[in-house]
Amino acid sequence: MAIAFIDSDTSAASGNLSAGPVDMAGASLIVCAHVYYSLGTLTSGPDDGVNTYVPLPLREAPDNGVIRLYYAENPDVSSPLTVETVGSGVFNALIVAGFSGVKLSSAFDQNNDGATGGPTTSLQPGPTTPTEDNELLVTAIGLGGTISGLGINSGFSSPIHIPYQAATNFGLAFSYLVQSSAAEVNPLFSWTTSVEAAQSIATFRAAAGAVFVPQLLSVTQSNLRWR
Repeated sequence: MAIAFIDSDTSAASGNLSAGPVDMAGASLIVCAHVYYSLGTLTSGPDDGVNTYVPLPLREAPDNGVIRLYYAENPDVSSPLTVETVGSGVFNALIVAGFSGVKLSSAFDQNNDGATGGPTTSLQPGPTTPTEDNELLVTAIGLGGTISGLGINSGFSSPIHIPYQAATNFGLAFSYLVQSSAAEVNPLFSWTTSVEAAQSIATFRAAAGAVFVPQLLSVTQSNLRWR
């Protein structure tokens, strides 16, 4: 089975938020990228009421913006999913993305993260090397201010981007890559206007025989979908 991007949805709010409903039929992995303010009260991270989302290590920027990736392997996608977070004063944003062709169990492989030491116009999560060929690599960045010209290198897809909104949410961007051969990567997000940021990357093993050629048909702003 070839790896394929299924669908995505986004949401942003100062408190509780809800992304979806989004049809993830065929997905063997769902990834959530979540950014929030650490000095607020986050009661619960991404939850769709059906699947269990495993949190990866969080990374916090100097402005107290936290980036965290979550994943659900072999999810129940028999009906459209609505993913919610609960909190107050967290100024959070969420991107939910589904993929097929990923292993149904023990899919998670590697993780790394990085944060700025102060305002800057670029960031990398740190070198990461998948252990197998054909792995799915996902990366997300939380941004503590208004930016423009957001891009990413190393062959990663054009980012989904939820812009920063004062008093509402931190900025958030998400991108992915499927490698044909396992190799070290350290993707660089870059933008204009210096802000503080934190970034995370994770890799997931492909199902046997999975190979992927990415096709991006549309790019985002808030509430944009890939298909």
